[in-house]
Amino acid sequence: MIKANHKSWARFLYDIYIPGLVKKNFSGMYLSNLMPEIPEDKSLLVTPNHISWWDGFFVDMLLTKKTGKKIHLMMLEKELSKFHFFSKVGAYSIRQEDIGSVRETTLYTREILSSGSNYCIIYPQGEILPFEIPSPSIKPGIRLILNGVENSMVLPLIFKIQYDNKKYPYVIARFGELLDSQLIVKNFVDYENIFKNTRDDLNNFIFEKKTPVWKVF
Repeated sequence: MIKANHKSWARFLYDIYIPGLVKKNFSGMYLSNLMPEIPEDKSLLVTPNHISWWDGFFVDMLLTKKTGKKIHLMMLEKELSKFHFFSKVGAYSIRQEDIGSVRETTLYTREILSSGSNYCIIYPQGEILPFEIPSPSIKPGIRLILNGVENSMVLPLIFKIQYDNKKYPYVIARFGELLDSQLIVKNFVDYENIFKNTRDDLNNFIFEKKTPVWKVF
């Protein structure tokens, strides 16, 4: 597997280039609710929906500076091999078709989550899927990863890319309920319901044309 290999120079270049790239392609980013308070002494597993190539950048813009934790992002190895630079800002790999690779990545993710200074991004859907799918399936891999991880919180996060009368679309996000990792291990169905309800809540928020509580940019 390809492990994360954080480099300060890479993060410096990332911060110069990526936020500008996002702002060039989107007219704005908004929150439909505020992020819950994240305990400083606990690691964090962020589980966003996966609707586009941009999703990891969205999470980074929302959480890295806000939490003060070091970012880690699980990526398919074939993709990370194409964009190896991202390993130097926290990406690491998995080969879903290889049982040995899945086990190695699972153990590595547990190691990441053993430190309260880290946060990790894993897409629970396992692939890019349109937001409009009514009942997106959730892979059980998160439950396996969290088995034995005692000092961690889990935060569902839902994005939607929305078009209106502007040239470029905007991004709107909604945070789900902050959960103790072991509650998910004991009752994965509750996590699935919270993830899906957060998605529905965001969709209703947009449909009802409510005013966002925060403008990110």
